[in-house]
Amino acid sequence: MHEAPKLAQNRHRTWDGRPIADTPQASALQALGAERDRSSFVLWPSQLG
Repeated sequence: MHEAPKLAQNRHRTWDGRPIADTPQASALQALGAERDRSSFVLWPSQLG
């Protein structure tokens, strides 16, 4: 029997106490493939290669 693949994610809401969408790092996360989810950015390991 095969084990189902595990899904993992990194969710980033703040950066140095500021909403992540209001920081210069937001564009860097989007360039890596992070997806916007309300006030967060979600980065899936599969997006990193």
